[in-house]
Amino acid sequence: MFGFYREYRGALIKSVGLHLVLFGLLSLSLARGAAFTPPPPQITIKATVVDEQRIQQEIAALEEAEQEVQRQADAKLEEARRQRQQEERRTKAAEDKRRQDLLSEQKRAAADKRRRDEAEARSARELKVLEEKRSAEQIRLARIREEQEEAEKARQRAQAETDARIQAQIETDLQAELDLEQSRLNAEEAGLLDLYKAMIEQKVRRNWIRPPSAGAGVECTVNISQIPGGEVIDVRIAECNADEVTRRSIEAAVFKASPLPEPPDPNLFERNIIFNFKPEN
Repeated sequence: MFGFYREYRGALIKSVGLHLVLFGLLSLSLARGAAFTPPPPQITIKATVVDEQRIQQEIAALEEAEQEVQRQADAKLEEARRQRQQEERRTKAAEDKRRQDLLSEQKRAAADKRRRDEAEARSARELKVLEEKRSAEQIRLARIREEQEEAEKARQRAQAETDARIQAQIETDLQAELDLEQSRLNAEEAGLLDLYKAMIEQKVRRNWIRPPSAGAGVECTVNISQIPGGEVIDVRIAECNADEVTRRSIEAAVFKASPLPEPPDPNLFERNIIFNFKPEN
């Protein structure tokens, strides 16, 4: 559009000027009258025919373009104004925040100083109380040490008496054990232990039911656990040349023989006693 206007700008100006000259000559002729009409001068005009409607369109387009440029300029101005306002608001907000931060910092500093002052005063009071408590504690500890020393002396005296009693009891118990062991040895030397085991074996043999699988020459070592009174609480078969069925039958016989016979001498009683079970063939 702008290209067309630039291209025909000169022709447009010439055309408008020609129309103005012709209009002036026509007005002059009418004023002199019609007595003598000299021939019109021969004017050679080189004109370029221009489409008037197109010129109007171009002019309208130019005006619209100018309006668009104006609108864009206005929009840019409005955007610049809006950005300036935003920047001013941000600047004001930043300044407000700095002022608020400064005020907060001052308040914190004042609060910190107040707390430090209070802490120092509290520390002074606590130190005084602590000194008073330390003095009282020293007095109390001195009294406790005296009491502990007296208690330790009393404990040592009591411990010495207890140790003496314990030593005497140990010596008495040891002597009793020695007497018991000697009595047991005397009973064993007299053959009473063998007699006791023979009594147990005999009672077990009476309660034994020989299974068909028990062959000749059965011989087993039997461990018995009993309590005073002869009640059997456990039976274990150690070395044995019999099968499993025979082993189980011997254990059953021991339980059936409970309670076991009492020993000829009470000193021969043992919770765990071992004897050989060797029934007659």
